[in-house]
Amino acid sequence: MDARAPEDRAAENGTPGDRAPRASAARRRAGTTLVVAGLALVLLGVFHVLNAVGSYESRDFAHRKRDYEVRRTVHERFPGALLRGLSGLGLALIGARLRRPPASGDGAAEDG
Repeated sequence: MDARAPEDRAAENGTPGDRAPRASAARRRAGTTLVVAGLALVLLGVFHVLNAVGSYESRDFAHRKRDYEVRRTVHERFPGALLRGLSGLGLALIGARLRRPPASGDGAAEDG
């Protein structure tokens, strides 16, 4: 007789009990991918607004952008940047939730 728990035997024999670690690893990998994509999207939103300012090439004083021109372009680009930033934040939060280990069913319903 084998005194080990059935879960230990299942993991050793390669039966369906070993799917959980692979699923968990895939879930963590997907979560990491979503976090990275979300942070990249937030950064894209920041660069979207910064692009409105224009480059700081060596320009003559007479050819620079006026303050009201920069303000107008930043105000025009802000909604798109806000949408990108918030969607990136949402992706990052979903990815962080996926990276967390699943809650065990033992005692989760009991509050004590």
